[in-house]
Amino acid sequence: MEATSPGRSGRWRPAGTGTVHHRRAWWWALATPTGYSLAAICLLGFFLWQLLVLKRQVPMILGVVSSYRSPLGPVTMAAEDRELFRELMRQRSTYDPGTTKVVDISEALRESDAQQWLDEVAKRVSEVRPGGPGGQTLIVYLLAIGAVDRDGHACLVPPRASHRDVGSVDSAWLRVDSLVAALASKRPPSANILLVLDVARPAQAEAIGITDGTFPVALSADIQASPTDRIWVLTSAGPGEIADVGAADGTSAFAASFADAIEGAADTKPWGNGNGQVSLPELATYLADEVNRRSLLQHGLHQTPFILPVPDAKNDVGVAWAVRRAPQSQAPTSDRRQANSQIDWLRARWMACANMRERGVREHPMVWAEHEHALLRAERLCFAGNVDHDDLNDQKIAVETTERQLFRMTIESAQLPGFRLAHLASGETGEINAGWLGKLDAWASDPAGKAVDGSPAAAPCNDPVEWRGRADEAWQRMVTVVRAGALIDRAAWERWLEIVGPPPAGTIVPFEMHAATLLRQCVPSGVERQSTLLTRIAMLSQSAVEAAFPDEARADALLMALAPRAEGDAARRRAFDLALIGDDASMSLAAHEAGRAESAYAHTAQTGKVVSDAWKTLDRVRAELPWLAIWSAAAQRADTTWGVGDSQAHLAKVSVDLDWERLAAATASLEDLLSRAHSEGDSAAAATEALNVGAKEVRAAYMTLREAYDTTCATLATSAPDTPPTLAAIRAALRIPLVDGIRRIQLLERQSTLSQSLSSQQTHGERERPKPSTPDISAIGAGWVAWQGTRVDPLLPALSLRATATGTTTAAELATTVGTWGQTVRLAVSEFGRSGDRPEDTDAAAYRRLAPIAAS
Repeated sequence: MEATSPGRSGRWRPAGTGTVHHRRAWWWALATPTGYSLAAICLLGFFLWQLLVLKRQVPMILGVVSSYRSPLGPVTMAAEDRELFRELMRQRSTYDPGTTKVVDISEALRESDAQQWLDEVAKRVSEVRPGGPGGQTLIVYLLAIGAVDRDGHACLVPPRASHRDVGSVDSAWLRVDSLVAALASKRPPSANILLVLDVARPAQAEAIGITDGTFPVALSADIQASPTDRIWVLTSAGPGEIADVGAADGTSAFAASFADAIEGAADTKPWGNGNGQVSLPELATYLADEVNRRSLLQHGLHQTPFILPVPDAKNDVGVAWAVRRAPQSQAPTSDRRQANSQIDWLRARWMACANMRERGVREHPMVWAEHEHALLRAERLCFAGNVDHDDLNDQKIAVETTERQLFRMTIESAQLPGFRLAHLASGETGEINAGWLGKLDAWASDPAGKAVDGSPAAAPCNDPVEWRGRADEAWQRMVTVVRAGALIDRAAWERWLEIVGPPPAGTIVPFEMHAATLLRQCVPSGVERQSTLLTRIAMLSQSAVEAAFPDEARADALLMALAPRAEGDAARRRAFDLALIGDDASMSLAAHEAGRAESAYAHTAQTGKVVSDAWKTLDRVRAELPWLAIWSAAAQRADTTWGVGDSQAHLAKVSVDLDWERLAAATASLEDLLSRAHSEGDSAAAATEALNVGAKEVRAAYMTLREAYDTTCATLATSAPDTPPTLAAIRAALRIPLVDGIRRIQLLERQSTLSQSLSSQQTHGERERPKPSTPDISAIGAGWVAWQGTRVDPLLPALSLRATATGTTTAAELATTVGTWGQTVRLAVSEFGRSGDRPEDTDAAAYRRLAPIAAS
């Protein structure tokens, strides 16, 4: 580098520097801090912009009641739905934390009553900061059982509502209009609230379940009566609809669709405009379409959610930010192994139920009803998803407890027909030795013992219970042999007594054994005529027992009035005395008296059969008709979902034209005939014929419905196509306990298989989208029947209860009418519960008629 000579300062400087160099240095000195300042300002502006445009999550207050005390519930798949919404809080990135922030209050609601529930929800609303587009929206999502009270108001059933007297239980429910008013008073200023009520699942308890499908109508009436400002209520199903769900689905159709909707699916075409925000109209349109599609494809039922007040362009409120466009495929989260592991237990219980049904209905009507309800609830818990295992175990214990009670034999008659019922008096039975039974079989095949060498004596029996069992079995075998025409002489009687053996010390010996000992001494050997006659006379004691003790003990009093046994008893005694004399004249007279006794006993036995059959018919109708009424309403509601010509409709369409008034009149007439005392002036033959005709009339009317149910179950289990309507019909049939044994297990297994198949097909490709039906308040009347000049839920005529007329068309009037029906049932059950420990002593008809419903 060239250098110049030093200047006046005496310093050297490089060539080419001077004024230009100083200007450059000054420029860089000024530009550097300015650039840093501008960068800082830009960065600060960027962060401020991010803060201003950041998508604030919409808060969701989530309250899920997954478990109710018996007899309510369970709420199927509630735990899975709760977990689904909790997963919505997952954070995708720093700038995209998700669409919602869930505030889960489910644990706080677990044991709450209506006031505690209201206070908890209102408190959380006051504490939560709104979010979503505009920053003014919050969501309250409640999953519980919905019902309609006696005044026609839509209500939520809190978990602790089941401990009150059933007649006033609806006063413990939480009215929706009270909830809406509390939310309005506690919300932050200018906040918009979307109240989501997922309450349309079947209530299971009949006194509440009579209002299934009516909640949306009552809700519409309540919203119309008390308009809300910036509060919208979304319900999960429309009028007359229920929200069905199965364990194979993973989550409910409504919950899964709602989660997809608020995350952005509702903002896509054809429902939304794609502006990145989910608005109320978009949400309403998407849910009405998508939930209906899923429900039809997975469950065979229409389910059309709707929002009140109906959102329009004037209240186009943003609900949530769209964070994804395509609906997320919901994989099942419930463990199907729980249901599969319980199928063996259910098979054993339902097989036992089939064996105990007739005796349980007749002898233990209230215990039987409790057993049916307990077993139904246990089955529902097995297929309800991830339920509380303690609740399931407690329910199984309740089932096994009532089952043991039903196994205990009860003797309702004050008299015991010889040793035929003697072993039942102590409630003990003994197993009979197989070797002894072999000797008895050998005797029955050759009573005279001509082909047998040696004594047939069996080993001595020292157990009184076992000896009574031997004597009972031996006597029944003797009766069978004699009635088949075999000759029983002295040798045959001796061999028979040797097989029975002497009774253990202290054992009460039945009359029949004394008669057998006397015949062994009196019947001659080789005198065929006298032996045959004496044996015939001895068998009259069996005929006397069968005549004196009909199958139904309640028939005893009426039987004594209609067909007294005195004539037969006197003729039997004379025949026995004359036969012991032994001469020809006496033998002829003895045969004549024996014929008179046989005729009298046959008449008495036939009359006893008529009276017993009448009682059995009444018992069966009382025990089964309420269940069949519930099924017919649910099945016909399911049938109306599909058109008559729909190719997917199942083959077991329910078409029952039952004349309920005729059935009620016939049942009341038969009850009157059985309960009133028979007057001496009345004709016994005419009274017996009236009972016979009355029982046939009841059976003819009742069996129309029962046979329709049995035929439907058989078709569903074997030949119905694998379609959604078939699944809906199977679930309707399984909601009542009248199909038991192996048929019920077939239906349960087909329900699981078909539900899994339909659920898996739902995730494979796009299907044709069914058009949602327009909500119509008259839809709640699907399945109602004609009764006393109006149309009512069939449960009311099944219980012979008076009903309020339904000649109204407004939502408020319909809701009030149906709510009154529910209260009518509850009041009848309440009076039943206060009638004493043995209400059958005062009103046997009401006791057996209300027992099936009172257990719920």
